[in-house]
Amino acid sequence: SLVMIITGLANTLLWLYASHRHRLIDPGVSHRAIGLGTLRNLTAPADFLASLPLTFIHPFVAIVAWVAIYPILVVLVRTERATQSVVAAAGPLAVHDA
Repeated sequence: SLVMIITGLANTLLWLYASHRHRLIDPGVSHRAIGLGTLRNLTAPADFLASLPLTFIHPFVAIVAWVAIYPILVVLVRTERATQSVVAAAGPLAVHDA
């Protein structure tokens, strides 16, 4: 679990560095999409961190808690797609405002 937490947090820090002021990403990426990307990157470390105390109950319970990553990511991806379709419908000028 600790390896997944540390790896996920390192990946999130890398994303934050790359996306800060659109340093290494497309300038057209909205701030909302950057925020959703950050949430996606934090999903696995947060889930593994939440599962650590569950190992004291039973190790299998902690492993089952890892399954929560999938539905959380599905919700975040759908939210991101809905955001992109709203921005696309609003036109090219709305990309920087979203």
